Amino acid sequence: MTSQPPSCLSGVVVLERGDRLATALCGALLTELGATVVRLEHGAPRFPDLTAAAAERAVAIARAGKICLASPIPHEHTGEAWARLVARADVVLLTPADPDDRRFVEEQSAERIVCSVTDYGLDAADDAATGELALQAQGGIMAATGAFGGPPEAVGIPVVEMMTAINAATAVLAALRVFERQGRPQLLDMAAFDGELALFPTFVSSIATGKASGYRLGAGHHLCAPWNAYRTRDGWIQLCSASDDEWQRVLQVIGRGDVAQDERFKDVAGRVAHVLEVDLMVEEWTRRSSSAAAHAAFAGAGVPVGAIRTIPDLIMDSEMARREMVRWEAGAPVVGSIFKFSRCPAVARAAALQDQDLETVLRRLGPRSARVAAAPGQADRPLAGIRVIEIGPYTAGPLGGRYLSDLGAEVIKIESPGGEISRQWTPQFGDWGGLFVNLNIGKKFLSLDLKKDADREAFLALARSADVVLENLKPGALDRLGIGPRALSSLMPRLVVCSVSGFGADGPARPALDTVVQAEAGLMSLVGGGELPHRVGTSIADQGAAHAAPLAIIAALRHRDLTGDGQIIDLAMYDVVVWLTQLSWPDGRAALRPWQHLAASDGWCFADASKDMIGSICGPTPSRLTRAELVQRLRRNRIAGASVLEMNEVFTHDAVARRALVCAAGPPGAAIPVTRAPHRLCLTPPRNGRLCAPPNADRRELLGENADTDQPAKS
Repeated sequence: MTSQPPSCLSGVVVLERGDRLATALCGALLTELGATVVRLEHGAPRFPDLTAAAAERAVAIARAGKICLASPIPHEHTGEAWARLVARADVVLLTPADPDDRRFVEEQSAERIVCSVTDYGLDAADDAATGELALQAQGGIMAATGAFGGPPEAVGIPVVEMMTAINAATAVLAALRVFERQGRPQLLDMAAFDGELALFPTFVSSIATGKASGYRLGAGHHLCAPWNAYRTRDGWIQLCSASDDEWQRVLQVIGRGDVAQDERFKDVAGRVAHVLEVDLMVEEWTRRSSSAAAHAAFAGAGVPVGAIRTIPDLIMDSEMARREMVRWEAGAPVVGSIFKFSRCPAVARAAALQDQDLETVLRRLGPRSARVAAAPGQADRPLAGIRVIEIGPYTAGPLGGRYLSDLGAEVIKIESPGGEISRQWTPQFGDWGGLFVNLNIGKKFLSLDLKKDADREAFLALARSADVVLENLKPGALDRLGIGPRALSSLMPRLVVCSVSGFGADGPARPALDTVVQAEAGLMSLVGGGELPHRVGTSIADQGAAHAAPLAIIAALRHRDLTGDGQIIDLAMYDVVVWLTQLSWPDGRAALRPWQHLAASDGWCFADASKDMIGSICGPTPSRLTRAELVQRLRRNRIAGASVLEMNEVFTHDAVARRALVCAAGPPGAAIPVTRAPHRLCLTPPRNGRLCAPPNADRRELLGENADTDQPAKS
């Protein structure tokens, strides 16, 4: 009988405890990657933020594939059971519930990896508003989500919790790399607020230049136009134009070549400044077309466009079957895995091993492996010594690469001659674009024209010295140049190649920007009340893929440590967004229990109560009260509530300074605010490297050649 090939996390034992959804989902992701996860339960899990139907689905997800050591464990033996399981674990996941838990976290992190998952960090005050909707209100989601000029809207799924799960799993794998190579365990102080703030690198620069609020734009974008949901004769389409070239193609489709040279619309900044005129121009045409015809016209012209789907539509879509993102169990749809590895497919979620006996579980786990002796001196960051080559523009690939750099990798960004277009996006800080710096701080820069033989050879020479290639070009772009993932893997079997795309490496080669993916993956149908299509106010499809890429890459590097083999990772923005929606399956109803909007004299609040109850507590005209007064009255009556912070207030939340979630990069007087990585490793924390550099600045170091002069005026 042949043994099973190792998975990414073969041999890793994780002990999980607690009712927090992010903790349970982190354990689920580690299970998919091959870890043995033991879940200790005292009664059925409770997920109070969720509707009854969503909570039932969450319980199944929390338990799937894990060994569940469930109650009743006799009370007098609970402490012993916990201690014996902890002694066997390599990693412990929990949400500290009391001072004893906090002491445990501090003591045990000297022996093993302990991942604490809380709302605002272990050092937070106890009176902070807690729960998914409170986090959406306090951490920026609601500040950016809703109609232009309208009230804030909630996202009807626990998007903050689910992103926290991805970040926690990444931190666990990063810490595991330090532990296995350097013998250094550590504490991971993961906070949901940290991860939510990290979703806004496109906003932090605008805040610094004086734009305090006004970030709710429906299905629009504060940096690009035309980018919105446009009404058609029989529904809606989502259009996302990010460049001047795409704008010219939009004008060709709608028959408005007469404004092609109009100074008001000649560049992205001008179109954003005149966004209402741009939107009216586009919708004048779309209203005369069917959704199918409008979609076909824009797609045929190469303009990113998407159908706005519901969750039932999504589940039955052929794209879901092709990507294996849905499977059927007992007649019910179950979400697939976001991990598409060429050599070690994700472990399918099996039925939980429930009500297991403690002694049986310990025998099954076996003894703990011997610990590597701790290396002397200061611990290196997790990815020290790893070289990454990154190719591709905008957010998903570059931000994923930036997080790898923060975790210690040497990241070499390959740009076309002249540099990436987003270098020139506003706001600018002297010679630097704020968004570009947030996505690319810490990297080295090399310009190559990969259509030229000499530059392809230079790329291949670099690839031979690399551990990872991370690319987010259109599917097939590198294949047509002879340097696609399969070709690279064939030439360099130890190389890990991560391809990030909208709909997968085997999917359509059409442009797939963030809001297109939100629309097609059903997410826009879960935002607000459903009257108008709204996007999640941050680029959650881009961000989801950017945050998932380091997780998949570090997992693949561990698999290489075990087997000597590299592999190809096919990571799709679509898959990640589909994964985020799973608690609203199959009917597309919101997974979160509804809270009420409350207009206050200085903004908005959300409250977990009926309108009648709110009226009896706050009076007939609560809008005369401030947000603080409303929340105080609600809490006096033991009703959960939270002020909705506008974006400038989000960045002055006490957690931002307390946890140093924004740093200033660059010289005094021209400092650029940069959001920090959300992976809070206490021994080997992520760090930013150098500010940035002009295109091709590192050519001499990397290739031994002088930099060419084909550089834009601004970097």
